[in-house]
Parts: sequence; C-alpha cells; structure tokens
Amino acid sequence: MTEATVASIKPSNALPFIPSYLRNTPLDIYNKTAKDPIFLPTQWNVDDSSDYIKVMDNGLGLRCIGPGRNNSDAAAIRTDFPIPRKAGFFYYELDILNKGEKGFIGLGIGLEHVDLNKMPGWERYSLGYHGDNGLVYIQHPRGRNYGPLFTEGDTIGCGVNFYNRTVFYTKNGVNLGTAYMGIDHGEFYPMVGLITTDEWVEANFGEKPFMYNISLHAGMVFDHAVKNDLHIEQESPGDYELDDLMPPRFYCDNCGAFY
Repeated sequence: MTEATVASIKPSNALPFIPSYLRNTPLDIYNKTAKDPIFLPTQWNVDDSSDYIKVMDNGLGLRCIGPGRNNSDAAAIRTDFPIPRKAGFFYYELDILNKGEKGFIGLGIGLEHVDLNKMPGWERYSLGYHGDNGLVYIQHPRGRNYGPLFTEGDTIGCGVNFYNRTVFYTKNGVNLGTAYMGIDHGEFYPMVGLITTDEWVEANFGEKPFMYNISLHAGMVFDHAVKNDLHIEQESPGDYELDDLMPPRFYCDNCGAFY
C-alpha cells in the first residue's frame, strides 16, 4: 500500500454506493428514482483532515505522522459525506492495524465544524470511544466508562440509529450496547482521531463484509420501524442553515440531561 493522498470526488453519472444492509430500504428506493440521490460516507476526506494524518491510496487507511508528544498533537479526520438521516441507520468499522507508540485511537461521529486537532468526543458536537482507556467522550475531554480497551488487531464498529436516536459500538463482532441516547438535529460525519506516531487504521464502510452481523441488526431496526409506523423527521433546508447556530444536542442517559 502506497501513501498517496486521495481527494474525495462526488460521482457525476453513477448511483451512490449502497452497502448490503441498506439495500431495499427507504434510502435505496429513493436513490433509484431521485434526480439528486443521497450519498453515504464511503472514504476519508483528505481535504477535511489534520495535517498529522496521512490518507492511504485507497481512501480508507490512515496513519498518524505527527510527533505524538502530548494531547495537543491529536489529529482527526472526517469522511467525504455526512451520514444522511434518510438512511435511518448507518454503521462503519475500523481495523486497528498498528497501535503505534501508545495506541491513542478514537472513533465516533461529529459535526462538520468540530476541531480536527482534537480527538472525537473532546470537542462540543462530537462523540468518541477511545481505545487506550475504554471511555466514551460526550462533547467534553472528561470521558465516562463504557467498554473494553481496544488495540492492534481489533476491529471496532460504530453505529447510528436515527429511529431511536442512539449510537452504539461493537468490538470484534460483539455489540457493546448503547453508548449515547437522544441525538438531535445535525449532519454527523464519521470521525477518527489519532495521537501517537505510526498509529495505523483502516475503515470499512460496507464494500467488504463486516465483522459484526450488521445485516441482522439493521433488519430488526427496519422491521420495527415498519411495524410501528416509525418515520425519520427530515430536516428542511432552513434547518440545515441553522445548524451552525443551533448545533445538535446529545442526551446522556446516565445523568438525565442534554449536552
């Protein structure tokens, strides 16, 4: 694998890629007939990244090239497209290929304007699960207990369910449970953060099989939505214009409050 950077270019004459777990869902059906189809995240955006992250030639691999001396050397990156609410459900996985010097690796979601010199979850309007301590961070540099540590050789997944407004994580194919409840409005992007030299990860957005059985999980989510006549509240163009002024909120189920 070479280390040429990749620019994210929106296809002009092809339908958006739809992973198998989202086929024949409302988003897939919409895209087959819409004049302006909705794109899902498919790779990392080299133009929306810290300078301390090197994007591999496949657009999926990331390597930390910063000095990694302390937390101020944190580096993050976002994907080419945000997660569309119309999808109803979204999931991606991250293979930890090399823990580098210390394995300070985190993944989650965040708004478009979240600082890319901070780890996911440290900044307002972002969420992150970190491998070095197993904590989840909710818009604050102080985390709370959530799951096991993860390191080189592990595969960590992050899922978003817009029907019940939750975020969950998986480790090596095992669901770790709900990490966040109460996602409000806003366009969220998958995010990854690295700190120490030679931390190396690679994302899977559905072009190859996932370790976790996401098809079973997604099937249950969409079946429940159909049986209970659940619908995703779509934001109007006006709502999107207000996102910069009224960023999304997150509900902490343990403390009973919005952040």
